[in-house]
Amino acid sequence: MRAPARAARRPGPAAAPPPAESARARRGALGRPEVALCLLAEVAYEHDEPFRAHLPLLLHAMLVALDAREPLVAGHARAVLAHLLHALAGRRAPPGGAGGGGQVARTLRHLAAGRGRRLWAAEDASLARPRPPSAAALGALANELVGAALFEPDLRERWAAEALRWALEAAGPRAAARSLQALGALRAAGGADAAAALTAALAACLACGAPAALDHAGQLLLALQAMVDGMPAGRLALFPQLVLAALAALCTPYVMAFRLALELAAKVRARCPGGGRPRRGKVAAEPACGAGAGARRPGGRRDAGRAGLRGAGAGGAPAPPARPAQTQAPAR
Repeated sequence: MRAPARAARRPGPAAAPPPAESARARRGALGRPEVALCLLAEVAYEHDEPFRAHLPLLLHAMLVALDAREPLVAGHARAVLAHLLHALAGRRAPPGGAGGGGQVARTLRHLAAGRGRRLWAAEDASLARPRPPSAAALGALANELVGAALFEPDLRERWAAEALRWALEAAGPRAAARSLQALGALRAAGGADAAAALTAALAACLACGAPAALDHAGQLLLALQAMVDGMPAGRLALFPQLVLAALAALCTPYVMAFRLALELAAKVRARCPGGGRPRRGKVAAEPACGAGAGARRPGGRRDAGRAGLRGAGAGGAPAPPARPAQTQAPAR
């Protein structure tokens, strides 16, 4: 007896790949930016002078790409930095390690150490964790590169301007966060435009309230703290938007954002004239009066301050002491 024929099974549809993997398969392992970065590593060593005019852009782009997801991209970004530094700074450094030659050699050894792995972990900064360990490593390398490039005296200011542009215009959140970390590490004395741009971006992020916007707001607050720390004494009076931003950010309902805003307000207060200690106008004006500043009269401290101010208005001479008020009627 013949066995009944089994019904042929139709092959079911294959499982669809994840969206990220399908997009990568469509465009290949590397895109045009990654391929261009790999080509830069080959030509940066030979064509050094044409790249000198674009040095801040190249340094910042390679610094951001050092923790790329693709190991090939991260390795070539490290090679571009090493080739640029060797071509531009190594050839101009005096022999024997004098001057900046020692710094160039140390930075090259730092870039060459641990080939095949990243210099720091590929991690994202968040509002709950605004200071990841990779941010400190990135800032240290940025300062090393600036110290080794002695042939560019204004590299720190130009790089800070490029980092600010990336922080405001970057398409991805990681590139924007890394740019703010580099901007804070460089501690360049920013101008009014930089302060206005950062405070406007902070207000927009806090008003949005989305998780990604709040994470970016944390990095903006840290960048503003670094800007306040890098300002010379007495220059904060020229940037009232920083004072207003520090006070306005204290009204945020998010705890970590409030803590960072409180740190910013403390730094702003410490950099204000007078060392952050509030002083009354009359007390501050008394030492400039010439006399009567420290004397205590029967009328009390308030009368002493008034007497000092009257003395200053009369050409610096102390005013005559006022008669003490009678407390008891004269006897008849």
